[in-house]
Amino acid sequence: LQYLELMRFDALIDNFDRHNENYGFMRDRKTGKVVSLAPNFDDNLCLYGYQDKLPSSPKKDGFLNAFVAFVNSNEKAKALFSDRRLPDVKIEDLKSILQKIPLPCPNEEGELIRFIVSRVQFLNSLFSK
Repeated sequence: LQYLELMRFDALIDNFDRHNENYGFMRDRKTGKVVSLAPNFDDNLCLYGYQDKLPSSPKKDGFLNAFVAFVNSNEKAKALFSDRRLPDVKIEDLKSILQKIPLPCPNEEGELIRFIVSRVQFLNSLFSK
């Protein structure tokens, strides 16, 4: 469940770099039993981390569509996401957040907001009941 949620987050932010060395597990100190995934890390290749322009449409994004294909081919994943919508994103909230985070180019704010909002809507339209 937690790993599937991490995959959905990667699809949302266009982090195609998830591999065996950039996620971890939290373990119980006494028993060594795995209790959860570690907090998310190594998202440096998402969004503008590796490209100058974000994909113009979720439907044209290969990584996002690979995630969608995986979910559609896995009944457990499909059932999980049919009951777990991403929260609706408010443009005003994104603008407020972006005022606190310097972007490489200030005119990219609108493109980044469009990118995030369209991906949330796309994922919710595919998997929500």
